[in-house]
Amino acid sequence: MTIIACPNCKKATSTRLTVCEHCGVNPSTSTSTATYDWSWLMMWIGLILLLVIAYGIYQMPEKKRLAEEQKVLLKQQNIEEAKATKERDEKRKS
Repeated sequence: MTIIACPNCKKATSTRLTVCEHCGVNPSTSTSTATYDWSWLMMWIGLILLLVIAYGIYQMPEKKRLAEEQKVLLKQQNIEEAKATKERDEKRKS
């Protein structure tokens, strides 16, 4: 008598039995027809996807703030360049 995991319900069952006492599937012949349970993998993929989306949403305000800071810095640089150009032109005229 060998105890194996039933390919259908994954619970311990004897190979002497013709059907699993838990789910009713024949444990010795159903190994080739058993399907793999992908639900745990799909759960982890869903969780990781959810975390990536949440992180992206969380970072949106930071990206907007950085973009606004860059705009302000560019405006300041343009103002400084305009002042420097104006001073150079005034020095050349005098």
